[in-house]
Amino acid sequence: MTRGNLYKEIKSQLKIWAKEIKRLKGTRKQDKRDGRDLFDIICDITHLKYMLDTITYLIVNFEAELGMKLNVPKNLTKRPSVRSIESHQSGWRRSMKMYVLLRKDLTPSQQAVQGGHALAEFLLNNPTQWNNGTLIYLGVNNERQLIKWAHKLCDLDINFVTWREPDMYNELTALATYSNGDIFKRLNLL
Repeated sequence: MTRGNLYKEIKSQLKIWAKEIKRLKGTRKQDKRDGRDLFDIICDITHLKYMLDTITYLIVNFEAELGMKLNVPKNLTKRPSVRSIESHQSGWRRSMKMYVLLRKDLTPSQQAVQGGHALAEFLLNNPTQWNNGTLIYLGVNNERQLIKWAHKLCDLDINFVTWREPDMYNELTALATYSNGDIFKRLNLL
């Protein structure tokens, strides 16, 4: 592949991501979600923004070495968050474990069932290296705290799934993630 073709392909992909971010931002309002969970939409936007910012930053700052010039608005030339890059790198250096966050306002039997659902959902949707290794159940007080944790994970670009129980009016009951667990140090085991 020539440099010119590579440049065109990269530029095309950046445009696709930018259009998708714009489209997803338009679906955040309740009446435009088409049944999608707000957390999923926000996570998709965050992930696409990170990819777009990273690729653009690399191209702009290494365009001389690449032998190409990219005309990009200045707001896209800022360096991606070092904190999120470091969290990605350090996450794989430490031991990875499966974490399931559950509401303490549920009965122990409900917690067990909801945790199982969240774990199964995560494994169905995410290929991981988790081989029935360490599984940690952590407690949060209520649905509101679980929502806050979902936002935190989203902001840090940590992959997770949420579980909503149909028999409990689709309340958010659990979330599961495969991570090094640094972010969860203040939570207690169930």
